[in-house]
Amino acid sequence: MMSLVLAIVLPWLLGVVWLRKGGVSQWSLLLAYGYLLGILFTTLLLRALDSLGLTLSFPLCALLLSVLIFFGIQQTRTLWQWNGSGSLAAWRHQPFWHHLLFGLVLVGIAVKFYGFAVEIGARPLYPWDAWTTWGVRPQVWFEFKQLVPFVDAASWLATDHSLTTAYLLEAWHYPPAVSLIQLWMSLGYGQWHESMANLPWLLCGVALGLGFYGQARLWTGKPLLSLVFTYLLLSIPLLNAHVALAGYADLWMATIYSLAAIALLQWLRTRDRAQGLLALLLGLTCALVKVEGVVWLLTLLPVASAALTPRRYRFGLLLLLVVLLMLWFWNGGFSATLPGLGTIYLQPERIEIPYLGRFDVAYSPNWEPFLDNFFVLGSWHLFWYVLILLVVVAMPKIATDRLLLIFSAVVSSGLAMLFFLFLMTEAREWAAKYTSINRLFLHITPLLMFYGLILFQALRAQSPNTNPLSEPQSA
Repeated sequence: MMSLVLAIVLPWLLGVVWLRKGGVSQWSLLLAYGYLLGILFTTLLLRALDSLGLTLSFPLCALLLSVLIFFGIQQTRTLWQWNGSGSLAAWRHQPFWHHLLFGLVLVGIAVKFYGFAVEIGARPLYPWDAWTTWGVRPQVWFEFKQLVPFVDAASWLATDHSLTTAYLLEAWHYPPAVSLIQLWMSLGYGQWHESMANLPWLLCGVALGLGFYGQARLWTGKPLLSLVFTYLLLSIPLLNAHVALAGYADLWMATIYSLAAIALLQWLRTRDRAQGLLALLLGLTCALVKVEGVVWLLTLLPVASAALTPRRYRFGLLLLLVVLLMLWFWNGGFSATLPGLGTIYLQPERIEIPYLGRFDVAYSPNWEPFLDNFFVLGSWHLFWYVLILLVVVAMPKIATDRLLLIFSAVVSSGLAMLFFLFLMTEAREWAAKYTSINRLFLHITPLLMFYGLILFQALRAQSPNTNPLSEPQSA
């Protein structure tokens, strides 16, 4: 049991220590981003040890993590120093009913996560992708104590199994990080146990809640408002299902991408170096989680690039992009061969990316799955109703406030990618069958909830001259 505790604590502490050295000081952000980056670094460590031909041993990995933690502590003199005067001052000026309601909401969140923990502890692998993809690999890797390869059917049939070991898996090309997280927990527990392997889904939900609350607190300076929006996020039924029915990679994708995007929004507003570091590190890890993580990362690059471009060059950059887009369309797109990956085709009628798949582009106005899933069925509660209402009411402010317009562009890029996928490509079948449409929109849901918070905060401005985006609020 002690080794299981270490399997949880060591990656978490590693992330906290090194983020503290990087300038992150708010406790909830340290815990949230620290856990995510720490556990993802641990998966990279497992891959590095395997590439060196070493047996995947928990004591060896734990020792290496401990060394890195010790070295980080030695480099971080202010690790245990915390300046909480701003937070305490914000609390002192809150009325008693704020404190009471804050406590009640916090208890509600704790009860919710207790239910998640009971569900994870009592239920074996349940979701279909967990059976067929994510949970298959760690079981095999745990038995062999090495990352034996998984291949497609053709490669498996051509393999001489007397000389090498290879296992058949339809989704053999999926990134291994989620499976390696399950492997790490199993190594810590000492045996393959599905509930213990799925425990990180509970911790991922905790990290999402802490990260969202911490960013909301920095944005608004209001503890109760921040916690209420955190509760609203954690109450979305589909999100709850992905925590309780642990095994899918979509919860990790939603948490990592959205917290990276939220950190980017904070950086765009304040140019805070720590927020830029969080956005960069977590954004780069998107590709470790799912194949489409690369695409999610690309949705953040245009706005980030524009922000880093000096203002006098921005119009020229936009003009250049428009000209390149026109030339691309005029020439029928382009293709490029990448060594070790294959050929990429980006054409008006076809998009083909190695490992991601081929999509024939043609508009199909099938809006019924969106209407049913978002506004009729029970996966989202009233989330889409409220978000659309906030956008409509805040439209005048969005049109006149530069920062709000930029933030809307960040959110719109992710939504545009999803609607393009489901309306313009063969992925429309995923929507028509009500399979992936909700899971893929879940990836951007925490960011959309934070965007709703931004709009709500903007609408609460006391006068036309009061803009809550103009200056960072006291935390």
